[in-house]
Amino acid sequence: EQKALERQAAEQARVAAEADRRREAESKPAPPVADPNNVVARLTHVYGQGDLEGLVSLFTADAQVSGGRGKAFIRGDYAAFFAQYPYRQLQIKGLNWQAGKDGRLVGTGSLALKTRQNSEEAWWNATGTIRFELLPVAGGYKISGMEHKIY
Repeated sequence: EQKALERQAAEQARVAAEADRRREAESKPAPPVADPNNVVARLTHVYGQGDLEGLVSLFTADAQVSGGRGKAFIRGDYAAFFAQYPYRQLQIKGLNWQAGKDGRLVGTGSLALKTRQNSEEAWWNATGTIRFELLPVAGGYKISGMEHKIY
């Protein structure tokens, strides 16, 4: 009978400890949600720097971009663009984020692009719209889709 009481007391202690752990977990604030604007800020920075590998690293392996899909396409497309226009600036403004499917975020906004081939040349200016689809990953987001229209 003593052993039965000891087992019952141990079981009650285990149940109480588990309940305490659950309450503690529920009372902890949720970890901060990564800001989707951080990946866009990084994109504009690496774009301006001509950091091709930094740019490619912001995308998922099978990212859909205007004109193609995947990191190999993105690398080739931007390598040619960076070589043609060594001077470039990109601004992305007014992004409006909406919840998409599977935890993804969809953001739409405007872009302003400036390019020139050498420092003596005048800047070529363009504006347009941009749409991102971001996939949540550990510590932030990766771009799984990016479509832009330049006017």
